[in-house]
Amino acid sequence: MMGKTTETSFIECSEGNVGYELAGPLDGEAVVLVHGLVGNKAMWSPLFELLAEAGCRVLRFDLYG
Repeated sequence: MMGKTTETSFIECSEGNVGYELAGPLDGEAVVLVHGLVGNKAMWSPLFELLAEAGCRVLRFDLYG
């Protein structure tokens, strides 16, 4: 997966749509990456890819705002 981009999906929530990406095997250990008040899900790109390659099921998403 290194160097590849995953496709962003969207889910409709009560306050609007949220973009998210999932990667890694379905049976991998779950890891959720949440950015702080500044930034977006892209800040996790290197770690997101490494964790997925290591066999984790990884979720990263954008917070509102």
